[in-house]
Amino acid sequence: MQMLDAGRQEKARDLERRERETSEKQNAAPALYERSKDMQRALQDLGSELVRRLPPFTALVEACDDFARYGCRQRAEVVAMADLYGLAVRVMSCPLIDTDG
Repeated sequence: MQMLDAGRQEKARDLERRERETSEKQNAAPALYERSKDMQRALQDLGSELVRRLPPFTALVEACDDFARYGCRQRAEVVAMADLYGLAVRVMSCPLIDTDG
């Protein structure tokens, strides 16, 4: 009889644990959605800025592809494009949710 009670108690504890985990996941869902939307907005903004800067950047590289011959402004333009692309990659690689939710 005690074995049955111990088995029931174990099942009850397991059920409580599963209910708690389910509740935590349900509570995290709205935050996950908002985080996803924030990341989409950030990527859209970065994409827009990259598209805006692409024609002059392309013209620069087509006119001269030797970075060593660029002036300060031209080098700054190359660095800005590389930074924007790097930032976009970092945003895309961010997890939507971490171990803390």
